Parts: sequence; C-alpha cells; structure tokens
Amino acid sequence: MRLAAPVLRTNAANRASDFLANFIPVFWGSLLRREAISQRTVVQNRTSCDNGKSVPRRFEADASNPYGEILTMSVKLVFTAPASVKDSLDNAVKDAGVLAALADLSCLEGTVLDHLSAEIDDAKTWRGGFLRIAFSETGAPIQVIIDIESPRELTKQELKLLREDLDGQVSDGIGEGAFDFLSEAADLTIETYPPGCRKSMLVQSDGNAWMPKNRATEAKLNRERCKRAAEAMKQCEAAVTAKASPKSGKGTAQRDIKNLMKLLILSDSHRRPKDIVRKIGAEIASLGGDLSFIKSKKLPFVNFRTENILILLLEARLNPNLLDQEGQSLLWLSTWNVKSLAALLERGADVNIVNDDVFKETALIRASWTHEIESVRFLLERGANPRIRTFFGGTALDKAKENASSNPENAKAVIKLLEDA
Repeated sequence: MRLAAPVLRTNAANRASDFLANFIPVFWGSLLRREAISQRTVVQNRTSCDNGKSVPRRFEADASNPYGEILTMSVKLVFTAPASVKDSLDNAVKDAGVLAALADLSCLEGTVLDHLSAEIDDAKTWRGGFLRIAFSETGAPIQVIIDIESPRELTKQELKLLREDLDGQVSDGIGEGAFDFLSEAADLTIETYPPGCRKSMLVQSDGNAWMPKNRATEAKLNRERCKRAAEAMKQCEAAVTAKASPKSGKGTAQRDIKNLMKLLILSDSHRRPKDIVRKIGAEIASLGGDLSFIKSKKLPFVNFRTENILILLLEARLNPNLLDQEGQSLLWLSTWNVKSLAALLERGADVNIVNDDVFKETALIRASWTHEIESVRFLLERGANPRIRTFFGGTALDKAKENASSNPENAKAVIKLLEDA
C-alpha cells in the first residue's frame, strides 16, 4: 500500500501536466487569434530562407487567413523622385491648395515593372510599381512615389541597379507621359526632376506595395482629384488677379508679354493645349488688342504651321516684318504653310526679307531646303528672288540640290520650279 500512493501521485501529476501543456497554448492561442482578427496585428519574426539570407516572417490575420498562419513577410521598396506642377504657361505652381488636391493621383496605364531592364534575380515575382503623386507640407511638396513589393531584401548593388533603372523610367520613360490626363482635365502638367531639385531616393522596409484595389474606382478618384486641382487653380488665379495693382502699368504689361511669349512657344510644342488659340486671343485682349509696341528680337522661335494664331497676331497690328529672338523673319517661320505666307504678304511683309542671323536666309531658301513645293511656288509667284545668296554663298537652288536626298521626289519638283524661275 505504501507503493500505491506515489504511483497515484505520479499519474495525477502527469495528467495535470498534460492538461496544462495542452490547455494553456490552446487558450492563449485562441485569445491571440481573436486579437489578431480584430486588430489585424502583425507580429514579426525571422527565419532563414534557401539562400541563407534572413527574411522577415509574420503572423497576419485577415479574411483569407483567419488564424494568422505564418506567411512570408513582404519587403516594400519605396522609390521617390522630385517633381513639380506646371501651369499652361509652363510656370511652376506653388499654391498648396492645388498641390494638395493632386495628392495620391495615380497612373493606371502600366507600371515600371512592365519595362524593368535591371537584371535582378526574382524581379519577375515583384508586385506594384504604380506611379503616384505624394504631397508634403514640409520639404519637397510634390514627389513621384513608386512602391514595389519584393519577397526578399535587396543587396546594395541590386538597390543601386534598381534606382538607376527607375531614374531612367521616371525621367524619360513611363514617367514622361504618366500624368498626361491631368493636362486635359486641369490644364496642368507634372514635370519630373525639375532643375535645382534633389536626387531620387530608394529605401526598403517591411510592408506591402500600394496597388489599386479596383481600377474603375481609382480612375474615378483620379478624375475627382483633377477636378479639385482645376478648381483650386482657378481660385489661385483669381486671387492673383485681385491683388494686381492698377498702378503697376509697365510692370503688368511686361508680365503679360511674357505670358504671350510662353503661349506662343506652347503652340509649337507637343504639349499644345486644344484651346491654345482661345488662350492667345485672351492674352492679346488683355494687352488692349494692340501688339504694335512689340519690337524685333522679342518674339520667341515659333513655327507658324497653321495660320490661325499668326492671323490673330497680325490683326492685333503685329509688324509683319518682325524678326524673332534669333533674328529670323515671320515669313521664314511660316514656310510650312502657304496660308501663313499669304497672311503675311497681304499685310505688307517683304517677300525677300533676309534673316539677321549667321546664315542670312530668305523664306524661299528655307522652303527650298525643306522641299515645300507649294510654298516655293507661291513665293516665286509673289516675286521672291531665287538668286539671293546666303552668307555662305548658296542660292535657293543650291540648297534644294544639297538636301535632295532627304526627299528625292519633292526635291525634283522644287529644283524644276527654281530652274524655270
């Protein structure tokens, strides 16, 4: 009987030990799971992976993983690049209301991962790569931000390669036209890597990359952001106009001339707004509808490929024999379009005016060089002299022959016109 008691005590102790060993983990595990589900907590741990590197792990609870099973923690690579917002006159927009309205604006037309050239192992498994606009009231107010989700941390060399790749994409690749829809919606543009701004940055940390949950919903949010930015821009412009002093006189005129020059440059660029003619007309009206005070060497270099803008300027009494900042005549700048040439000659332009630059060309010489058949014919009919020579001694015929290989068929027709003149 003396031996029975110790045996009973041993069995009881074992049963109690087994109970506690099983009950306590289940009990506390249940509490932790419920807390994870309610709070979506993430508990970090570290384990080794096949390549020997230490990567983050996590317990994550969500609808698809209700008990917080161990999952591989993602590494978030965050790339930021400096940017600025420009108005229709290419002026930098600094109004906080406009910039704040553009916060979180996103490009949904592809990602940087679609065009990645950096040779990095497992880059094809990355996710994210969408371009967005980030706004901060301190430091650089506007930045382009890109989140990329990777299954592992990158080495310093891999980070260097990735940053160089993203610099190229954001400056000249996808980043160049990523936010073109903003121009149509709010008459604003995003310029990446503006002069004088700091360099890009690339850092990595635990987390997940931003990705649109629903593209249609995100596109709608983008339209709302553009609308708010357009409204904020109108308020900003109204405030500037209200502050303008009526006594500013010459200073106001100088500012208006600068705006007109910028609009003219914009009219000859790939960023030409659809309503550029209306904008130029409004700017001319703000100057009293009279541009006769503008002197030679003030106008920017602008090719008048269509006649409507040129006619607006001429009807506002712009001198048809003006030279631009580079010393080229309006007639020389209009050789792409016969109607532009006609508008100038009808208002008294000299058909043989010579540029005041190093080449000393006439409009006929330029039209002959570019083999504009109709322009050459029109200028000859209006009395253009084919025997005028450039500073280097070439005539219109010489220039047409010199550049004949660029367009042999048109060159042949132009040479015939000049030889018969």
